[in-house]
Amino acid sequence: MSRSRDIALFSEAFLAEFGVDCGRNLEDTARSIGLKVTEVSGVSFDGALVKAIGLNRGRVAIRRDIRETPRKRFTLAHEIGHYVLPEHAKQGEVCQNPEIEAFRSGAPPHEQEANMFAAQILMPRQVVAPLAQSNPSFDTIVAVSRRCDSSLSASAVRYAELSPHRVAVVWSTDDHVRWYWRSEGFRRAVCVRRLTSDTLAARFFRGQDCPDRLEQVPAIAWLRDVNLREDATILEHTKYLPNYGSTLTLLVIPERIEQWREEDDEETDNEMNPAEFTLTRRRWPTKR
Repeated sequence: MSRSRDIALFSEAFLAEFGVDCGRNLEDTARSIGLKVTEVSGVSFDGALVKAIGLNRGRVAIRRDIRETPRKRFTLAHEIGHYVLPEHAKQGEVCQNPEIEAFRSGAPPHEQEANMFAAQILMPRQVVAPLAQSNPSFDTIVAVSRRCDSSLSASAVRYAELSPHRVAVVWSTDDHVRWYWRSEGFRRAVCVRRLTSDTLAARFFRGQDCPDRLEQVPAIAWLRDVNLREDATILEHTKYLPNYGSTLTLLVIPERIEQWREEDDEETDNEMNPAEFTLTRRRWPTKR
């Protein structure tokens, strides 16, 4: 069983224990599991966890001047992830800005896992999955953000994770792709590199106008040139986020772009009984 599947099982057990809406009252949830939450000024980190040795108690510090409320909530959920996930902080964690709400593959594994856990408890499957059934659009990502009071980037990742369509979301800064997240059906690698001139995202960094809708672009502008049909195209919708000097892009593969298709491997589903949730768990659930 993959670690991402482990995280999903654990977060669903957490929601079963504390309620699907626990993310809306996250400080109350934190207190109920032995965490005291405080905001602090003049620190160089976004969030930090101090954990009592041998006790189910701890303290979370959140940087007071984080501007967006959804980002503060995500930071707290991230630190709760470090507190409850097996094999995470024994005494504590200090999490810098680039590690929280960034889903880049090069991030430390524990930071990736805490981000996944945070996304899953703040944007529960029961809420997001029905929204994700609709045709791919940025409007759906915005709907997730409003429904869950979550940031646009975190909402985009959760949307992609649960979408039945071939979609991916891409974060770019300074004209470079920094990270991406894709749906299970997307099955293509996005090139983590400088944006090419064929992408709509590149226009923002060059001061050019960009249509606020899905537009057809060459598949090779975003995807690795492996097993692509000649002249294959995909759909792109990019929004510029001025507060971050970055772009968030939705990519959609509306039809087959591969020359040939490999058979998909099947995985056996596993379930965690909510009764198995415990703050003292030290091992991940195993296959039955």
